Amino acid sequence: MAKEYDSVTKQLLEEYPLDWLDQLGFPCDSAEVVESDLSTIIAETDKLIRVKAAQPYIAHIEMQASYKPDMAERFLMYNAVAGFKTRSLVRTAVVLLCPEADGRAMRESFRKGFAGEEAYHTFHFHVIRLWEIPVEKFLSGGLGVLPLAPLCAGASDDLPETVRRMESRIKSESADSKTLLTAAYILMGLRYEDAIADSLLRGVMNMEESVTYR
Repeated sequence: MAKEYDSVTKQLLEEYPLDWLDQLGFPCDSAEVVESDLSTIIAETDKLIRVKAAQPYIAHIEMQASYKPDMAERFLMYNAVAGFKTRSLVRTAVVLLCPEADGRAMRESFRKGFAGEEAYHTFHFHVIRLWEIPVEKFLSGGLGVLPLAPLCAGASDDLPETVRRMESRIKSESADSKTLLTAAYILMGLRYEDAIADSLLRGVMNMEESVTYR
């Protein structure tokens, strides 16, 4: 199941990088997903985005639905390799999709060093906990972040209304509403029973035929 979430979130990052940079508050004039020659070097990363701004940089964004104690150290490795390969500064952001992805490694900067000495590695990164972000922030954001709105704070207070607003915007503003609504359906599985997602998104045409859903 984790692979399903991973595939969906990577697709959202690849197709809507500007929406995610805006949601994270990262400075941006324009952006493009990094070419595959870099992605293959650090294949486990979610997405790397080359950003044009007053000070150009690489945005390294990770989406996590589970927790491992070594997560921060792995993100440091990805950050360092991306920076070395591109000769650019790198901003790393970690989007935690559910509370199960949170842990000590996500609550403090990563430091590594010898006892009694100053750390020789200190790594700061941004952490976004969806369940702490007001749902309105995602409902009013770009199309690329809309499928995650049901996972935000306050969404469950009136889930049918949250899904209605999300679905309405996607259908009226997107030329590929099926993909976005399928992404929402899959991601809702992180927080809600399948029957709830089935009921609220039953109006999506031919959902069962979607490659992503399969």
